[in-house]
Parts: sequence; structure tokens; C-alpha cells
Amino acid sequence: MKNLFNEQIKAAVSPSKIKPPKLKDQVQLENKEPKDEGYPESQADTVPSSAAGGVYKDPRFVHLDFVLDEGYRPLVVYQECGKPLAVLANSKLGCGLIRTAMGGTSTTPVKRTDINETIESIEELLEANHMPSTVPYRIAALGDGSVVVDATDSRGTRYHIKSSGVFANTKVANDLIFARASTAEPIYCSEAGSLKTLGDYLNVGERQLWLLIAWLAYTVSTPKMQGKKFVHLILNGPEGSGKSFASMVLASFVDPHSTRASAFPSDKKSLAIALAQTHVAVFDNMRTINAQSSDLLAQASSRATVSDRRLYTDSEQHIITLHAACIMNGIYDISKYPDFIQRSLAIQMSPLNMNGYTSGASLQEKFQKDRPALQLGDL
Repeated sequence: MKNLFNEQIKAAVSPSKIKPPKLKDQVQLENKEPKDEGYPESQADTVPSSAAGGVYKDPRFVHLDFVLDEGYRPLVVYQECGKPLAVLANSKLGCGLIRTAMGGTSTTPVKRTDINETIESIEELLEANHMPSTVPYRIAALGDGSVVVDATDSRGTRYHIKSSGVFANTKVANDLIFARASTAEPIYCSEAGSLKTLGDYLNVGERQLWLLIAWLAYTVSTPKMQGKKFVHLILNGPEGSGKSFASMVLASFVDPHSTRASAFPSDKKSLAIALAQTHVAVFDNMRTINAQSSDLLAQASSRATVSDRRLYTDSEQHIITLHAACIMNGIYDISKYPDFIQRSLAIQMSPLNMNGYTSGASLQEKFQKDRPALQLGDL
């Protein structure tokens, strides 16, 4: 069965159909507020109705709010750089925020058991009174079709991507609640940028480069929510073709993490955990893919849920959403199952031409210098 995504994108950029458009020399980052287009004022209105959820204000904590994510896990909502952010309540940062709110100091510490009991009580109140909410981890889609990207930098920058341009820190972007993964790394954009030099780091032909640009644009504009489908990316090539480097480059434009790449999980629950707090996951050096893994990837493309008991002694169900784009690389062709192929874009890479670079480290250093301009071009 043919890969429909491949065929549609290839047709769009085929020279017999239309000449590939020239990349703009520069895209400017707009620091001004865009024209008023009737933006809604609340988070419930800025995200589609399926993503709306309740924020719980506990009277014990004046400066903290709480919300459930899709897996019914409590998140602590706090302010950083004047913008709302959320972290898992039982994370190191979440526990620290709760400990401080409970009056904990170096001289009067709060016990971890007391913090755990507080989290459990908040979780019970949230489940009893509110529906779970889709708090985005990196990318949020607004009702007008525009997209907001959380840069996760020290300044709390948020990029609002509209058809009219890329705007930094608009009011509607700054009002959104974003969740932060502990492994998330910042995205940096220059004041002007372009994707014209992207081909220097991806050892592919012109048509395949346009397929990768189309994949990047589609993935950035696709939020993790019901009804949205991701396209997985397969990078095949011989040893020395820069597959791992290309995977890192592409993932860094969408959702960079300190966990660059990992081995493919062996079961559905492990895959769901790997995808839970990321928009794009990278799986390195894959030799083969079995029927079960193919089914899991197909489900991750379209969105599925995994349920399990929270504790061995607890009868309550713990739900994890299986939904994200995956980048997989390897020497061998792993695209042999129809359901998986239809949800994937396969790119063949050639041996890497170092173009005068003395090592992979020097190429990486050059990419990091060019990355802010390339990042804005991608957005």
C-alpha cells in the first residue's frame, strides 16, 4: 500500500506539477502586538472545547493553582516571568513549590509524606469537580488556526505563529498555560531568519529537503489533541550518512530535549511514557520493527490511550495518552507494515559530505551558531 502522505507531498513539489518555491531570504520576528482579530480572553476559549478544563484554586495556596492533565495527573500551575506554567505535582519542582507554599523553610522543613498527602487530596478534589484538561507541553493551537510555541527559555518567551508572521509574546500567547517537562531545552530565534542553509546539515536531495520542510511545518502546526494526526519520520541510510545528527537537527526545531535519542520501547506502556511529555520523540539505530511495534506507532499517530493500575495495591486506573510524532533512523528499511507506512514519511540519506569540517563536533558547532536563524525560518 502506498504511503499517501509521501505521494501527496511529492506531487506538490514535483517539477512536473509546480516548481518548488524559493525560500525567503529573511523572515522577520515581530515584537509588536498583531492586529486585534477578536481573540478570546480565556484559556478555555483559546483552545478547542475538547481541550478545555478546570483550574482548581486551593484556599491553602494563594499563589498556586492546580489542574489535571489527560492522564488524571495533578499539575501545579505557577507564574514564571509573569506567565502561567505547569509542572507535575510530584516532580522535584512541583514538590518544591508545594513545600514553599506550605511554609517550609530550612529551619522548619515540611515532610515529604505531608506533601504526598496534600497532592493526593488535591488530586481527589480535582477528579471530583473537574474534567481533565489538555495542557500543552510545547505547542498549542488556537481557535483561529494560529499556533503558539513555548520557547522554555529563561525569559519565558512564547512565539505566536500566524499567517501574517511570527510574533513574540502576544497577549493571547502569554495567557496560555503551558506544561514544562524537566528535560525540555530552550528554543532560540534570531531577529531574522531563513531555512536556506538547512540543506547544509541534511544530506538529502532538493525534493527530499522539501519533504522534510513540509514535515517540520506540519508537525509544528499539529497540536497533541483529539482528532489530530501526526506523521512519523523514517531516516534510512548507510553508516556515515548523518542519520542521528539529522534526527537531532529536525527534533531541535520542534521540541528539543536533553534526552536526545533513545532505544525504541518494547511495550505500549513504555512508549506512552516516552511520548507523554514531548511533541517529537527520537529513536536511534532501529534495526527492525515487528507487527506489535508497527501497531503502536500507528496508534501514536492517531492518538490512543493506555490504562494501567496506578499502584499494585490500587484498583484505580492510570491513563496515559499515546500521541506524538516519532523520528526513527537506521541502516535497515523498517517500513514494511501498511498501517505504519501510511502514517510515515520515509527519507533516504546518502553518505555525509563533511564539506571541509574536520569532525562531527565542528559540524555540530556550526549548526548551533546557525540554529537561531534556522529556527525562525522553520516557525
